[in-house]
Amino acid sequence: FYEAIRRQTDSRKQAIPLSGVVAVAVALRSCASVDVYGLSTMDRTQRSCFYYWQCGQSDGTYHTRPGDAQFHDFKGNARALLRWNASGIIRLRA
Repeated sequence: FYEAIRRQTDSRKQAIPLSGVVAVAVALRSCASVDVYGLSTMDRTQRSCFYYWQCGQSDGTYHTRPGDAQFHDFKGNARALLRWNASGIIRLRA
């Protein structure tokens, strides 16, 4: 299951999927519909929740944290969320 999520979110084939995207994938296995709040889609004007105590910061702050880019494919995770939203299997909410 985890490897399937990695294939959906990682263009480099070595990065770790973001926990929020994994949670969405788990929810899709159990729920008829999934509304998604606070996850990053790489929109620099969007406000996201990166940790429960950091809601409201911009995506720009999140994606420029030192070191994280070597472990995560942020753009790949965002593309997966946008693709799932466009197909109707999730609903991205502000």
